[in-house]
Amino acid sequence: MHDHSTHIDTEKVAKASPDEIRSEKRRLSYAILVTATILVAEVIGGLLSGSLALLSDAGHMFVDSLALVLSFVALNVSRKSGSEQYTFGLARVEILAALLNGVTLLVVCSVIVYEAVQRFIDPVEIDITMMLIVAGIGIAANVVSAILLRNASSLNVRSAFLHVLGDLLSSIGIVVAGVMMLFWDVPWLDPALSIAIAVIILFSAYRLVREALNVLMEKAPGNVDVPKIRKAVEELEFVENVHDFHVWSISSGMVALACHVVLVPEPSVSPDEALRTLDSLMEREFGISHTTIQIESSDFEECTEPCT
Repeated sequence: MHDHSTHIDTEKVAKASPDEIRSEKRRLSYAILVTATILVAEVIGGLLSGSLALLSDAGHMFVDSLALVLSFVALNVSRKSGSEQYTFGLARVEILAALLNGVTLLVVCSVIVYEAVQRFIDPVEIDITMMLIVAGIGIAANVVSAILLRNASSLNVRSAFLHVLGDLLSSIGIVVAGVMMLFWDVPWLDPALSIAIAVIILFSAYRLVREALNVLMEKAPGNVDVPKIRKAVEELEFVENVHDFHVWSISSGMVALACHVVLVPEPSVSPDEALRTLDSLMEREFGISHTTIQIESSDFEECTEPCT
């Protein structure tokens, strides 16, 4: 069983460059075309051959196609600039699309398992030759799509890559099962393989949903050491203490930090110089360029009630 994890790359937290965005959009377009073509082939092949494994893979392919289309749309929408109502822009459309992809995969898992159980109870005859031909075409197509989508910086594009990778494994499994069914009378292999495909989908979907929810719940990215960042700020000679310290992800590639920094009495730097030092530290040492830092003097008193 392959364990496909999805996580935000906090080593590169700045927004993707225009060239990177264009490249990802172009690769997504090609992948959509390839995946949609194989979807049609697997539906036809599954119906003609009677293979549930092929039809299960076609269902996975359908979700893949949807995932790729959503990724393409989200990649366009999420990069639009903010407005007075949506001050961060629509960056989280990308995360919502990834969440929708994951939830849809969970539904597909349920359908595949149900159909597989029915096949165990009432086996059907399968055209193994047709099954092998279509699965072989699926392998080639999925390899092309995986190459197109590899090394993507966007969480949503990487989620689409996971869809394709899982489908590639499914197609390989179908070929292996088909070869075995040619030489041995093992009709149970087809529904058994369908359940195995569902398990692969389940693991990918679980990690994808968990990561998307982590972003929506504004959890600090897994690769960001929050205590280390806070300690680095507190160790600066002009800092007395830090409070209201928050680190979260706006979207993939967009890590934000907000905090209040209290200066020591009679600091050696001006508030502006302190702010520049802090901004530089965040970007240089931790790769966080989206910062909101409030500088306070040592005798500053916060309002305990709503300020007027």
